[in-house]
Amino acid sequence: MGERLRLGFVGAGYMAQTTHIPNFLAVPGVEPVVIAEARPKLARAAAEYFHIPQAVTSHTDIAAMDEVDAVVAIMGEAFHPGVARDLLSAGKHVFIEKPLATSAAVGQQMVHAAEQAGKLLMVGYMKRYDEGVQRARELLGNLFADGELGEPTLVRVHCFGGGWNCDLRAPLATDEPGPQLEPSPDPDWLPEAWRGAWNPFHIFRNVYCHNVNLLRFLLGCHEQDLTVQSSLYRAPTFVVALTLGDLPVSMDFGQLSAHSWDEYLTVYFRDGRVDVLTPPPLLRNASARVVVYRGGARQEISELLGPWSWGFYREAEAFVRCCLGEEQCLSDGQDALEDMMLIERIVRRAAEDGA
Repeated sequence: MGERLRLGFVGAGYMAQTTHIPNFLAVPGVEPVVIAEARPKLARAAAEYFHIPQAVTSHTDIAAMDEVDAVVAIMGEAFHPGVARDLLSAGKHVFIEKPLATSAAVGQQMVHAAEQAGKLLMVGYMKRYDEGVQRARELLGNLFADGELGEPTLVRVHCFGGGWNCDLRAPLATDEPGPQLEPSPDPDWLPEAWRGAWNPFHIFRNVYCHNVNLLRFLLGCHEQDLTVQSSLYRAPTFVVALTLGDLPVSMDFGQLSAHSWDEYLTVYFRDGRVDVLTPPPLLRNASARVVVYRGGARQEISELLGPWSWGFYREAEAFVRCCLGEEQCLSDGQDALEDMMLIERIVRRAAEDGA
């Protein structure tokens, strides 16, 4: 990358410190300018620790800075709309974590703001930037096209979590209270019994949005291509049946207290299957395993060995290149909006079926 990207940061919480700030600062061509954090002592400590020249307490200070080209804003999704719109309207490219917003309606407003500003709104679906996942996408595309393993018969999407952060710890803490979070607006259709903090919709959009996004990425489909056949919620478990044309798709999500990480996507064919086993999110330099079982006359198992790379770092590289006009974004706001729309259909069906 020949040019430099002058970068600001908003938020110095856990994910910012452990993951996003270090990764973005390691990307060639990045020039750190400022960090905004509502907790003044933490803002100053983060600026000193990460060698960021300036510390301020509000994203509006960054919006007014002509010397900032793009902003990495790491916060809860309830903060996304106001912060993203202020920064986009000030002419900054914006990176936020998943999910896009608290609802599809709010997400649509954010996408519109990016379009009006003519700037990039990128959403942090780091699994799309995992080199193992990208190899799996290419492999599946070829298998669907050439029929080597016969016709596909089922897609299974599974996430029961476990040890997701691999004991990666944030280096900085202060005794300041965290920012006060406004209650996330729930959609009108959400039952009263499901409202409140970390309700089923909140859990699904925060945790399993990754799996919805990965399904669409690996199969190359859009939200409207998928039909929700049934959706069952029995705390803490979701069991969902979709169809992609005539192809059944099953999704099972829940919670597991475990040292390991229990997440995969499997595509079954008449004569074999492909397993995409994604690593714990904060396990550095480990990409997804892709295991191919060929049945029929051959009966063999092979594995595509992913390189030593981290989806979070490659995601940061991609944002920088996109801002500099060197590539197209794989996870922009419009694409992330499709996840929100499908998630609302899934959880709404669960609410209706469980009423």
